[in-house]
Amino acid sequence: MRPSSLYSVLLVTLSLLLSVESARAETAKAFAQRIASSMQSGDGTVLDRAIDVDAILERTYRGLDASEAGRRDFGTGVKKTFSFGSAIAKEIESTGSYELLRVRPVQGKQRALFRLISPGGVNYHDMELAPARDGKGQRVVDVFIFLSGEWLSETLRRGFLPVMAHEKRALGSMTSAQSAYIDSLPRITELSTAVRNGDHARVLAVYRALPPEVQKDRNVMMMYYQAASKAGDAEYARALDAIKKTFPKDPALDLLLFDDYFLKKQYDGALAALERVRRALGGDAYLDFLEGNIFYARGDHAAAKVRLNRAIATEPDLVDPYWTLITISLEQRAYDETARLLERVEANAKVELQDVGSVAEYAGFAKSKAYAQWKQRWQVRQKTRN
Repeated sequence: MRPSSLYSVLLVTLSLLLSVESARAETAKAFAQRIASSMQSGDGTVLDRAIDVDAILERTYRGLDASEAGRRDFGTGVKKTFSFGSAIAKEIESTGSYELLRVRPVQGKQRALFRLISPGGVNYHDMELAPARDGKGQRVVDVFIFLSGEWLSETLRRGFLPVMAHEKRALGSMTSAQSAYIDSLPRITELSTAVRNGDHARVLAVYRALPPEVQKDRNVMMMYYQAASKAGDAEYARALDAIKKTFPKDPALDLLLFDDYFLKKQYDGALAALERVRRALGGDAYLDFLEGNIFYARGDHAAAKVRLNRAIATEPDLVDPYWTLITISLEQRAYDETARLLERVEANAKVELQDVGSVAEYAGFAKSKAYAQWKQRWQVRQKTRN
């Protein structure tokens, strides 16, 4: 074959490979978008069906000397109670959101990164995708949960340890912490039940009674953190201090540390924590919003506006940055800007505003010419809606 012919064959082959990879990426993106859309409409069953629980369980058991009966019984229990998507849909049904940020290849696998905003704060889910077993469509084969700092298969693996212990297969190789975890399983179950029931006082009591090495288990500590966040500033601060000491270099916990730094007005620490989160995730408009809030809290309105406007430019329907910008405009008595931002939040974030003239925070704006003009336009929009 002549060199020119070989070169042409190589070009054609490369073009085909790129075409196939592009098609895979588009298929994965469309799949992830369907998940996000269904979640926003309150239907978590689409995500539940998309998750291949068997694939996650395969990873859970990898490298473990467990019997087929033990795997089967554990897997049956997981499948009976598995409702990952439905639980998220319930969490965001009033004021939350579940947004697809991006789909990208990681080590040859397609990954879809989602942002969860709920009354409990912000979290991220990074889903590893794969072709469906029948070759039609896609499936989710594991989920990295940012705040827990581990894959869902790793979380299930911890839950499978008691099965291993019961079969007397791994006791010889277990660490003292793993043995203590198994011995404490009844209390851990009680802890989990108290979290689900919202019995924060019971969570704290059970947690304090656990052995120190079990208290440092990531899953146990996160349950403690959930309860501590509802139990007052002092307990919340203790929980965050414990997390910092136990996981000092874990970027997945920087969102929690951000809260701690922010509450203590340690703004440089808060900014550094957010930057570590940004590097771990590859960026997100919501992080720009949080950064803008830090600059606003320390009185640097110019820097705050840069970050908040950057968040809106990236994600125009993200509502939170608008409210901080509106607050700044009110404080600066820049009422033309207030009116402009109110119209933008209505148009872009699909917020249906009431007449703000009777709201205390808008008292200065209500006396301005900008308000009178805004109200006329607002009334026209109200008539159009009705």
